[in-house]
Amino acid sequence: MVFGQVAAGALPAYAASDVVQRRWLERAGAGCDRDAAEADAAYAVLARLQQASLDRARTTLRASDEARRTATDRQRAALSAADDALAPLRGAAPRDGADPDSRP
Repeated sequence: MVFGQVAAGALPAYAASDVVQRRWLERAGAGCDRDAAEADAAYAVLARLQQASLDRARTTLRASDEARRTATDRQRAALSAADDALAPLRGAAPRDGADPDSRP
């Protein structure tokens, strides 16, 4: 599965986490908690409900990114090798837009 598809599949877990954070921020901003410790505990309870799906999404994204990175690293190495092989030919190229086939 390509990274974009994996990311799209992980999006609902992140969206649900965003809903939890917004709910907590609304409550914290409205003064629903007596102190910071109570607010922290409230967030922990809310976030715990989403933690397993968020962990699965992160694990899936990480694995997909590693597979994508392996492929792009191979491509990068091949392009770098090709660039190195072509470097001597670039030195012989005419300068200032001169046509190499024209005769003086």
